[in-house]
Amino acid sequence: MFRSPFLPGVERSGQYYVRGKRGDRYAIYLRNRSDDRIEAVLSVDGVDAMNGSPASFAHRGYIIEPGETLEVEGFRDSEDSVAAFRFADVKHSYVAEKGGDVGNVGVVGIAVFGERGNFRYARPPRLRSGANPFPGEFATAP
Repeated sequence: MFRSPFLPGVERSGQYYVRGKRGDRYAIYLRNRSDDRIEAVLSVDGVDAMNGSPASFAHRGYIIEPGETLEVEGFRDSEDSVAAFRFADVKHSYVAEKGGDVGNVGVVGIAVFGERGNFRYARPPRLRSGANPFPGEFATAP
């Protein structure tokens, strides 16, 4: 099922970090360990992995059945095209190349939603100080 080994990580002050090599591709694996179907909204560098726009809790996500694992290999550009996740410095990141806000480069965020009335688990999110994995959540007034 998994094509490559998982990268080693380290935990510091309640945060989990993974170090990658510049230019290397990576994928993100999401596993539903619950007994309920979930929706997972994934952001990388402050960008929604499913639609390439600034990430937001209001966006649609991936539906993952109980016990299933999903591999996300990159940002979806279209129905048939995915821009691979690659480790890069801020200047050469996907979001910088698209002209977006680079303030969240290096941040991976996931928002998990259960089906209405079925989800039994709730835990407040842990955020890195100053980082926002869903920067499009609050729009400025016109």
